[in-house]
Amino acid sequence: MRSLHPLAVLLLGCLAGVTPQLRGADLQVSGSWYRQIGPADLVAGAGSDFASPLYADQNPSSLGVSNTGGEGWTVSARLITSALPSGVSIGVRADSANGVACGTEYLTLSSFEQTLCTGIGDRSGIGLALRLHGVSNAQPSGGYGATVQYRVY
Repeated sequence: MRSLHPLAVLLLGCLAGVTPQLRGADLQVSGSWYRQIGPADLVAGAGSDFASPLYADQNPSSLGVSNTGGEGWTVSARLITSALPSGVSIGVRADSANGVACGTEYLTLSSFEQTLCTGIGDRSGIGLALRLHGVSNAQPSGGYGATVQYRVY
């Protein structure tokens, strides 16, 4: 029987970028997610594995798009740094509301940009839901982290 690693940690940071295709548009990203993974996350107590996927309890981050001049825009997301164990992935999903169109599924992030949501005009308070997939007690305990970059164009 494997011994349980007492702690695994994820720190997810956010960065924002703007491209010249949408002149003057600003992207604001706020929040981060820190999650300690331990005995409470086991599927069936000692000797079992961690539940997977793991979700952020609430939308820990949000984004806003401003200075659009009423024009349409797209926000993309990609993973720019990752110090996660092999087999662990991060997913993100944006809330669709108030003229913002987003998918209903989590995007599994990689180094390649993926469309997260689209909209028209200035929007704020777009919630970002986060998910970890593939966490296992077979992975070494320790501190892990990743940074997601969001871009408006």
